[in-house]
Amino acid sequence: MSSAYEHSDERAFQIPQSYHAMRARGLFDPEGKNELFLTDFQWLSLLTIASSTLVGGAIPFARTTRREHFCWAPEHDHGRGVPVTFHPRGESPALYSPDFTAFIFRALLEEFSLSWLVNGFGLENTAARFRRYADAVTPFLPDDWARTVREVSRRPLVRLGSGVYGVLSREESDYLIQEALATPGLNQPLEELAGIEA
Repeated sequence: MSSAYEHSDERAFQIPQSYHAMRARGLFDPEGKNELFLTDFQWLSLLTIASSTLVGGAIPFARTTRREHFCWAPEHDHGRGVPVTFHPRGESPALYSPDFTAFIFRALLEEFSLSWLVNGFGLENTAARFRRYADAVTPFLPDDWARTVREVSRRPLVRLGSGVYGVLSREESDYLIQEALATPGLNQPLEELAGIEA
C-alpha cells in the first residue's frame, strides 16, 4: 500500500516514515511476536487507516476499547512534523504529541507507569515485555529519549494499585514526558491551539 493517504479533500497525506519503519519491524502487527501490545490499545490496519477520516481531517491509526482514537492531524502540521491528537468520546480532541516518534515515547512511558498487562501476562512476562518494547523502539528515538525508555524499562516492576503495575510512578512519567516533548499546547483541546500555533 502506498504511503500516501488520500483524505476527504483529495489532498495527499504522507504517513510518517517513522511509522513505516516501525511497522516494518512488526511493532504494530497484532499477529506477530514483536507487537507493542499496550493496555486498552489497538493498532489499526493500513486498510482501516486508509478508509478512515474523522472530523477536521484527523486520521486515526490506533484506538482504545472505548473507541477513542489516536490520530494524525495534518491540519496542524506547520512544518515541524504531523502532530498526534487524542479523540476521547464526547469530548474535544487534544494535542497528544508533536509527532509520531514522540507519540511512541509518551505511550510507552504511560504504559510503564500504569499497566494492566500483568493481569494477562504475569509479572515476569510483563517485565520482559517492557524491556523488549524499549529495545525495539530505541533505534527510532532521539538518543536522550532512547536512554530514558531503556533505563526505566529495566527497573523492577511493582504493584502501584489494584491490578495496576509499573516501573515508575505516574508523576515521574508525566514529568519525563513534559520535559522531553516541551510542546506548547500539549494536552490542550485543539480549538485552544490556534493562538499558540499562530
